[in-house]
Amino acid sequence: MKLTINYMRHRFFISALIVFTFLFADENRACTCIGNITTESSLKKCDVAFYGKIISQDTLTVKDDALPPGLIEKKVKSRFVIHQVFKGKLINDTVTIVSGVGHGDCGFLFSVGKKYIVYSVYQNKYFAAGSIVPQFLETDICSGSKIASRKDKRLVRKYAQ
Repeated sequence: MKLTINYMRHRFFISALIVFTFLFADENRACTCIGNITTESSLKKCDVAFYGKIISQDTLTVKDDALPPGLIEKKVKSRFVIHQVFKGKLINDTVTIVSGVGHGDCGFLFSVGKKYIVYSVYQNKYFAAGSIVPQFLETDICSGSKIASRKDKRLVRKYAQ
């Protein structure tokens, strides 16, 4: 009898764990880039593409009623000085790009002082089920963003024309 109760508890625990995983899984918790990421495909998918140098970073703490109680979403805001815009329009010579913090959330980890080619899209939510917020630019590891090289800049210019 005791063996049957332990077995049933074990099955219940495993079943509850599986259900919990599927109920509370968010598309931002695991990242998989599907397909080949090329300069041409990155330019087609993005709203704004530019070459710039990152000058600062801050952590953005997202508190949202759509999140389970006690859960806080974190993002990174990276500020760039723009050297060249390949696609889209930017009003200022600096821009802030939001991305995840890494570790499975698809966040692109920028380093202050380095120059990047950034492919970004306009968003109005920090995560899929989140509340509407003022529009911002976001990138991730599947966007094609990368540390800039001369070859990459030439290739982007070629496809951006």
